[in-house]
Amino acid sequence: MNLLKKIRETALSVLPIVLIVILLNLTMAPVGWAAAGAFALGSVAIIVGLSLFLLGNDIGIYPNGARIGSVLMQKRNLKLMIVNGLIIGLIITIAE
Repeated sequence: MNLLKKIRETALSVLPIVLIVILLNLTMAPVGWAAAGAFALGSVAIIVGLSLFLLGNDIGIYPNGARIGSVLMQKRNLKLMIVNGLIIGLIITIAE
């Protein structure tokens, strides 16, 4: 399933940071097992949440972007491409 693939990708991205924090907790900066447990739970939540977010992007946003780009390339209108790029850039900036 695609969700399992996303969870694996996200876990491989997040786990090095988790391991560094655990190593620091055990050696240089012990914060206690309660805080370490909360950190572990938060790490799992980050992996699941980011995986769902990326899956949603793959399902909803990327296909629409591909369609818009395809239509813009078929039109071959420079003014339309520039205006569209400016509008999308403005919307993304406001969303951020």
